[in-house]
Amino acid sequence: MALSLCSCSLLQPGEVEPTPEIVGFQTGAATAVQQASQDDPGGQATQEPAPTPAADPPSEQLSVEDGQSPAPTDEPEQPTPTPEPDTEPSAQPSTGVEPAQQSATAETAAQEPDTRETPADSVPPVSPEGPVAALILPNGGAFADFAGTFVSAAKPVLEGQGFTVLEYYSDDGNSEANNIYSAIGSGAVCIAIMPSYTDNTGDALNECHLQGIPVVSLMSPSAGNIALVSPDYSEMGGLFADAVHTALPDGSSTLLVANGSLPFINQMIRDGFTQKAEGYENISLRSSLLLNTGSNDVYDKATVALGDENISSVIVIDESASAEVARAVEDSGREIVLLTTGGNSTVSGMVGDGQVYASVFASPYQLAEMACSAIAAAIADPAGAASYAKLKSEMIAAETADSYTSNTGYADILSPLDAVPSDAGAEASADAETTGQEEDE
Repeated sequence: MALSLCSCSLLQPGEVEPTPEIVGFQTGAATAVQQASQDDPGGQATQEPAPTPAADPPSEQLSVEDGQSPAPTDEPEQPTPTPEPDTEPSAQPSTGVEPAQQSATAETAAQEPDTRETPADSVPPVSPEGPVAALILPNGGAFADFAGTFVSAAKPVLEGQGFTVLEYYSDDGNSEANNIYSAIGSGAVCIAIMPSYTDNTGDALNECHLQGIPVVSLMSPSAGNIALVSPDYSEMGGLFADAVHTALPDGSSTLLVANGSLPFINQMIRDGFTQKAEGYENISLRSSLLLNTGSNDVYDKATVALGDENISSVIVIDESASAEVARAVEDSGREIVLLTTGGNSTVSGMVGDGQVYASVFASPYQLAEMACSAIAAAIADPAGAASYAKLKSEMIAAETADSYTSNTGYADILSPLDAVPSDAGAEASADAETTGQEEDE
């Protein structure tokens, strides 16, 4: 199914479209950095920065431009008059100060740091060593753990390619839009965004387009992006249908618990699930529950939704809500199959313990690899950059949970067995060799 860029209604699934051909990225890192450096030798982007609040006027003080003493005059110096004891001293410096004293005063003032506070919404000055690549990520919500793991994997790669990496974290739609403007003002030559509040960012992203700054979207599309790196969410929905059929072969009515700030992802997973469920005949989508990002009433809402006794399976499209939904399922006292998205340590642990039947997810490590290639390609040749790169989708089940454990706390589908200790691997090889010898005998 195609990854459509339009936002669809969750309760009215759209028509299924054929999946387009997937085009891979070419790294082009060296070319991208060289191109960005040629466009801006000083490491700053050539576009005009976003408007910022006017700075506070400097305090009135005697200063000398460029740290130079004023040119001496031909007139002789006049002694400074001594004020009377009962006369209040002037608030302004005396105009009879020696030029050398003026210079020393100016140099001292220049060395003292400016302690005035910068307005919270202003763009701090940036003096990067290389062209700026900006990462705009959610601060909390469905992708919180995923985004943190992505940054830890992507940042060293981008810095190794010669970029200066600036990170911005968004709490809501307004801060996400402001972060885009801040990235523009900081001289970004490319912006990679994991959008969570698409209704608020249209104008800011349009400004990127006007200034020729390529935008790479991660995990979900955004307006005007030239590249999208994400899984095929309809494929994820199909994996959920397969898992429900395996767990409940006699049939199931499913509750879909979704994050209200991710309409594109919700709709794609829903469509993929319903399309695959049609082949099983006895699996259907019973109802949907929308949650707000960071909601504190997940348990209560899930408990109310589970009051429908026809529900026998639940799919959660928000790993941050999985624990509370699992608590509601357990307190219902019924045998309900719970499936979720994500691979953080909480979800992996619940799968291993049997609270969650299975979890479908994409790897933040693979996203880091493909996003870095997309950023480099977008800078080197925006017109020739691939429009879509597909992340692999995979499922953690009880029997494979240990295999996907990662030292960083988030499951890795690229090389899931890398976390196995070397001595354990040696023991496994020795056991296999001994078993083989016994069979030969």
